[in-house]
Amino acid sequence: MDNKARLTGTVFHKERQSLGYVPEEQQMFFVLQDDNYETSLGLIDLLKGLWLAEEHGCIPPLNERWWKSVDERYELGYFQDKTGTL
Repeated sequence: MDNKARLTGTVFHKERQSLGYVPEEQQMFFVLQDDNYETSLGLIDLLKGLWLAEEHGCIPPLNERWWKSVDERYELGYFQDKTGTL
């Protein structure tokens, strides 16, 4: 794959104050750029990808206390997924 997207170092926040706190709407996004296009990756999607990498043994397990803190902040459903209830 010759045209890989790479991080540009640019981040932005998408916020909608009128809806109250909605984790998917108030998060950091990372800008990615390939040779032709620019796109963004949300922090929540990045964290879910990290969780999948852990589940598939691609990375060492992360501390459960860390996951709990992240789950409480971004409502990922990590502990629901771990118990198979989601």
